[in-house]
Amino acid sequence: NVGKPDRNKELSQKRADAVKKYLVDKGISADRLTAVGYGMDRPLNDNKTKRDRAKNRRTEFVLQPSK
Repeated sequence: NVGKPDRNKELSQKRADAVKKYLVDKGISADRLTAVGYGMDRPLNDNKTKRDRAKNRRTEFVLQPSK
């Protein structure tokens, strides 16, 4: 809730892309990964305090079963 939503979405996507790059650099095939930045769309906390906003800047991994 701080800053413009479009800018927050852009920053969120850059964070997600950086995590993906790190994993690819460590040997995971890029075609097995998807990086999505949600911006302010999926907060864990209400964003009222600096600490809550920091908790919302996170990376989550969703594992899918093998095909």
